[in-house]
Amino acid sequence: MFPQSRSQIEKVQLIGNIMWDQEPTWGTGKENKFIWKVDRSNPKIELPSEYEGSATADDKIMRLIIRKDKEVIYDLTLKSISV
Repeated sequence: MFPQSRSQIEKVQLIGNIMWDQEPTWGTGKENKFIWKVDRSNPKIELPSEYEGSATADDKIMRLIIRKDKEVIYDLTLKSISV
Protein backbone atom coordinates (compact mmCIF):
# COMPACT_ATOMS: atom_id res chain seq x y z
CA MET A 1 0.00 0.00 0.00
CA PHE A 2 2.79 2.42 0.90
CA PRO A 3 5.96 1.28 -0.89
CA GLN A 4 9.27 2.65 0.30
CA SER A 5 11.19 4.77 -2.16
CA ARG A 6 14.34 3.16 -3.45
CA SER A 7 17.31 4.66 -5.19
CA GLN A 8 17.91 3.41 -8.71
CA ILE A 9 21.15 1.50 -9.06
CA GLU A 10 22.77 2.28 -12.38
CA LYS A 11 25.34 -0.10 -13.77
CA VAL A 12 27.43 0.37 -16.85
CA GLN A 13 28.32 -2.87 -18.59
CA LEU A 14 31.17 -2.84 -21.07
CA ILE A 15 31.78 -6.24 -22.61
CA GLY A 16 34.61 -7.10 -24.94
CA ASN A 17 38.01 -8.73 -25.23
CA ILE A 18 41.41 -7.93 -23.78
CA MET A 19 44.57 -8.22 -25.85
CA TRP A 20 47.74 -8.11 -23.74
CA ASP A 21 50.80 -6.29 -25.14
CA GLN A 22 52.83 -9.27 -23.96
CA GLU A 23 52.18 -12.30 -21.78
CA PRO A 24 51.19 -10.92 -18.35
CA THR A 25 53.57 -11.52 -15.46
CA TRP A 26 52.25 -10.98 -11.96
CA GLY A 27 54.89 -9.97 -9.48
CA THR A 28 55.62 -7.08 -7.19
CA GLY A 29 55.56 -3.86 -9.20
CA LYS A 30 55.25 -5.51 -12.64
CA GLU A 31 52.98 -3.52 -14.95
CA ASN A 32 50.93 -5.36 -17.56
CA LYS A 33 49.48 -3.30 -20.42
CA PHE A 34 46.56 -4.25 -22.61
CA ILE A 35 44.00 -3.05 -25.14
CA TRP A 36 40.33 -3.62 -24.29
CA LYS A 37 38.08 -3.81 -27.36
CA VAL A 38 34.49 -3.30 -26.23
CA ASP A 39 31.90 -4.58 -28.70
CA ARG A 40 28.80 -4.74 -26.44
CA SER A 41 27.52 -2.34 -23.81
CA ASN A 42 24.58 -1.38 -21.67
CA PRO A 43 23.61 1.45 -21.84
CA LYS A 44 24.40 1.71 -25.54
CA ILE A 45 27.53 3.63 -26.53
CA GLU A 46 29.21 4.07 -29.89
CA LEU A 47 30.68 0.68 -30.74
CA PRO A 48 33.20 -0.75 -31.22
CA SER A 49 35.16 1.24 -28.66
CA GLU A 50 38.78 0.76 -27.65
CA TYR A 51 40.36 1.40 -24.25
CA GLU A 52 43.95 1.20 -23.02
CA GLY A 53 44.65 -0.39 -19.67
CA SER A 54 47.34 -1.33 -17.24
CA ALA A 55 47.30 -3.67 -14.26
CA THR A 56 49.79 -4.20 -11.46
CA ALA A 57 49.53 -6.62 -8.55
CA ASP A 58 51.27 -6.54 -5.17
CA ASP A 59 50.46 -9.20 -2.56
CA LYS A 60 46.66 -9.33 -2.59
CA ILE A 61 46.01 -5.89 -4.11
CA MET A 62 45.59 -5.11 -7.81
CA ARG A 63 45.73 -1.64 -9.34
CA LEU A 64 43.73 -1.31 -12.54
CA ILE A 65 43.74 1.82 -14.73
CA ILE A 66 41.57 2.15 -17.85
CA ARG A 67 42.00 5.08 -20.29
CA LYS A 68 40.19 6.28 -23.39
CA ASP A 69 41.95 8.87 -25.55
CA LYS A 70 44.49 9.55 -22.75
CA GLU A 71 41.68 10.34 -20.25
CA VAL A 72 41.45 8.10 -17.18
CA ILE A 73 38.03 6.42 -17.15
CA TYR A 74 38.59 3.98 -14.26
CA ASP A 75 41.29 4.00 -11.59
CA LEU A 76 40.64 1.08 -9.25
CA THR A 77 42.43 -0.52 -6.32
CA LEU A 78 41.06 -4.03 -5.85
CA LYS A 79 41.59 -6.28 -2.84
CA SER A 80 41.49 -10.06 -2.82
CA ILE A 81 38.50 -11.59 -1.06
CA SER A 82 38.01 -15.08 0.26
CA VAL A 83 35.34 -17.07 -1.52
